[in-house]
Amino acid sequence: WGDYDNDGWLDLAVSKNNQPYRVFYNEGNATFSDASSAFSAPRRPV
Repeated sequence: WGDYDNDGWLDLAVSKNNQPYRVFYNEGNATFSDASSAFSAPRRPV
């Protein structure tokens, strides 16, 4: 959890071994949008 877009809402980052890094922005209305394409992290084992 962290506020990646500085809007005051906690966003979610998910990392799983051998899977792409995923980031979801909290829209502030009980929904999240997939923002993974905005982050380009290399795929590395966790």
